Amino acid sequence: GEEVATKGARAEKSSNRLGVKVSELTAEQKRSLDLSGGVVITEVLNGPAAMIGLRPGDVITHLNNQAIDSAATFARVAEELPKNRSVSMRVLRQGRASFITFKLAE
Repeated sequence: GEEVATKGARAEKSSNRLGVKVSELTAEQKRSLDLSGGVVITEVLNGPAAMIGLRPGDVITHLNNQAIDSAATFARVAEELPKNRSVSMRVLRQGRASFITFKLAE
């Protein structure tokens, strides 16, 4: 019903401390990028992601040294990120991989 949908949306926002919305890669995207997993950023909200320069279309393959194989995994790993410690993220942009290191204050 309706109340479930609103609860899900609220949980998603609060659990995503990076301030990004992600969706899973399609089979075609995985094939063209030669990836077995990963999530693509669909929207960057105000938050750490915006500050470290993430953009829609970036693909996150690893977060905090854990392979991100689904949006659910991304949400769980993001939820468990340590505070005030360096966290690394592996991002593909236009086929090029780079590591971004950042800290979450909260």
